[in-house]
Amino acid sequence: MGSGEPNKGVGGRMWWDVLGSFVVSRVMLLLASWFGRYFPRDMRYPNTDAVTRGWESVPWRALDVWSRWDTSHYMRIARDGYPPEGGFLIAFFPGYPGLVRAVASVTGAHPSTRAIYIAALVVSNAAAVGALVLLYRLAQDLLDDADSAGRTVLYLLAFPTGLFLSCAYSESLFLLLGVATFRFGVQRRWALAGAAGFLLALTRPVGVLFLVPLAWMYLEAAEFDVRRIRADAAWLALIPCGLALFAVYSWRLTGDTLAVFHVQSGWGRSLSWPWTTLARPRGFHGYMTRIDGTVTVLSVVLAVWGLFAFRTKSVGILLLLLVAPTLTSGTLMSGTRFLAVAFPVFLLLAKLGRHPLFDRAYLFNAIALQALFMAAWSQFNWLG
Repeated sequence: MGSGEPNKGVGGRMWWDVLGSFVVSRVMLLLASWFGRYFPRDMRYPNTDAVTRGWESVPWRALDVWSRWDTSHYMRIARDGYPPEGGFLIAFFPGYPGLVRAVASVTGAHPSTRAIYIAALVVSNAAAVGALVLLYRLAQDLLDDADSAGRTVLYLLAFPTGLFLSCAYSESLFLLLGVATFRFGVQRRWALAGAAGFLLALTRPVGVLFLVPLAWMYLEAAEFDVRRIRADAAWLALIPCGLALFAVYSWRLTGDTLAVFHVQSGWGRSLSWPWTTLARPRGFHGYMTRIDGTVTVLSVVLAVWGLFAFRTKSVGILLLLLVAPTLTSGTLMSGTRFLAVAFPVFLLLAKLGRHPLFDRAYLFNAIALQALFMAAWSQFNWLG
């Protein structure tokens, strides 16, 4: 990240920091997955045939290691749509599988399972690069220097569950739309913020929570004077419309007006006090639950600091809101994965990373844990 790196101007520096870091991190993850094949596979994986043969979606390990666990649900929706009865698949919002289906259909032929999966990898990795570019720009806006912007991207890629940005999961698309929504708000481009937020809420239900920090940013811009609120504030109403649209579809499918919320109970999530979630989490997953609990608590600490660390309190507000669903769900399951796309975490860590000791400590520990995670993931072990 220093001045000796190849760069020609600000744009060249950005692309080096983003693409260079992304490619190097993906190569490292593939090496970790290659090493992982020397360890036993997790026989508790739902698809026993996949465990037996050693691959889930395609027989080429370098491509297949990005396909585990929830990937099969996204692929089923992308290939066949939601089943008539809805069922547990309603928990997976349509933004990502819909885009995957659209990309797979470019040839005009009915997409096969393999074509759907390849399209998913294209969508995930393209969205990841786009998200990192926007995050770099957002970090420049809020942190005011290219070194901190580069650290923000690097810290996200090094995060233990940063591997999910390349998996056939909705993480990278959610990150892309989330950063876009927030950055449009910072730039006071409310129509674009509302449109991106609409798509965000169609990708994951927690996308609707972006309405709160954006409304706060609008009020900051209006100096909290209600007389200065203009008609352009109405664009923010598009954000909850994304969730409402899928909720109506789910209701028509199942007959349950609250199907998008009720389905969460099938995944072990129900309203609980935060201290109950932390002390007695349901769905215990050994080492992952302990890690999920630790990073969740640390994220709350960062969020409180985030209320005062930037010129807008919306960074801290957003992070608190993104952590809240895990803390109030009764289970810490997937908490570390969810934080991989909680980008305020990495803006705050980048500020701390201005101190060389913190920078090295974070990178050494995060990269080591991510390599272990990738080796375990490649062997069908649960991460999130």
